[in-house]
Amino acid sequence: TWSALHEAVYTDEQILNALRITELMYHPVDDDGDLEFVELKNIGQTTINLDGVQFTKGIQHTFGDTAVLPGGLVLAVKDKLLFEAAYPDLPAGVPVIQWTSGRLDNSGERITLSDMLGRTILSFSYKDTWYPLTDGDGFSLTIVDPLADVSLWEQKAGWRPSTTFGGSPGWDEAGMAAG
Repeated sequence: TWSALHEAVYTDEQILNALRITELMYHPVDDDGDLEFVELKNIGQTTINLDGVQFTKGIQHTFGDTAVLPGGLVLAVKDKLLFEAAYPDLPAGVPVIQWTSGRLDNSGERITLSDMLGRTILSFSYKDTWYPLTDGDGFSLTIVDPLADVSLWEQKAGWRPSTTFGGSPGWDEAGMAAG
């Protein structure tokens, strides 16, 4: 005997604790903001899949089937073609995904990342007044410790300027001194 077909959504509970935003280029040197990017890192011990993960505040995007290894990075960018031309030395294997719409606010805003069920993975506000180097002078905001309590994403002390001009998309800066 067959029963009626039921549709269900399955999600990986681990993604709530394993996915972190580790770098923001919210105000690049280019006036159009085409080189904006957000770097995400899997801080967990197992591979996670970003299918259905979405940015719901700040930029707008829902990820498709994208596996991220433990310690692995993913880049969400405003314009993929211009980004890859500007950063030709990206590490092999780091996915570069163009977000659907929006741009990061040059003066700061709330960024929210949610899972496919709408549960918040990470939500924080950044401010352009934290570090002048990150406000149009060519450096990105980089999280100091991706393993820290998520309350630090909301504070200046949780961030620092990138070590290099243009930021370090695709390269893990954790533990490096600011430039």
